[in-house]
Amino acid sequence: ALTIKLGEYTDRYCNMSITKIEHSAQAIMPNNDTFFFDDIGCMILWLKEQKNNTNIILWVYAQDTKQYIHPQNAWFTVNENTPMEYGFGAYSIKKENMIDFDTMRLKVYRGETLQNVLIKQNIQKNIDE
Repeated sequence: ALTIKLGEYTDRYCNMSITKIEHSAQAIMPNNDTFFFDDIGCMILWLKEQKNNTNIILWVYAQDTKQYIHPQNAWFTVNENTPMEYGFGAYSIKKENMIDFDTMRLKVYRGETLQNVLIKQNIQKNIDE
């Protein structure tokens, strides 16, 4: 993974300026071009649009280690305040109620993110109980 220069790169999917490293992600193409994302949800949706995505190397910023890790090895929370409100935070160590990469990806595809008001209310309700 490359060092992101905050404020100098924009998200490849949503075109927002990347101003925080937390929740950021990167995709490295076979020709070594690197694309940056401010939110893992943006990277997942961008990746879905790529014709041959099996040779793309992915990185996500882990909240617990403060380093980039491969998302396939990460565990994700579902209720974080992320730049585009998908709500997924990456961690290297699994804790209670975390989900794996494939489950997180499926939730993004289905719209089961904090962008969905009903999902957000349900998650908040479970936290309050």
